Amino acid sequence: MTTKDHELLTQNLRVVVDGGSDVTVRFYDRLFARHPQLRELFGPNSAAVQSDMLIETLIGAVDDLEDLPWLESNMQLLGAKHCEAGITHEMYDWWAECVIETLAGLSGSDWSPRLEQLWRRQIERLCALMRPPPAAAPS
Repeated sequence: MTTKDHELLTQNLRVVVDGGSDVTVRFYDRLFARHPQLRELFGPNSAAVQSDMLIETLIGAVDDLEDLPWLESNMQLLGAKHCEAGITHEMYDWWAECVIETLAGLSGSDWSPRLEQLWRRQIERLCALMRPPPAAAPS
């Protein structure tokens, strides 16, 4: 990953977060419209807490380009909490697709195939860190 790629993601994140549209509202509207069964998994978390978590995750996706050592352990801890809550491998895919589509929609004409590729790679990396390792096959 190049410095230019990092700058592209950082700039896009600023456009999306500071663009006047609430990225979190749009994301969760999209996610829950497609997968209403996920709504109950969020339990008592308020919209503000969900918003903070989503923005922190997007920042983490960009920060990962800088190989920050805390990111891996934080994502694994979050993944353990998700596992306890019943989040499945498939649900990470649903989440990732809704994130990408929301980013694309809020980016407008700034969205490009390269930007999509970069975001996909970073979001997929975070999902891989959060997913529990496959269960060992019985011997």
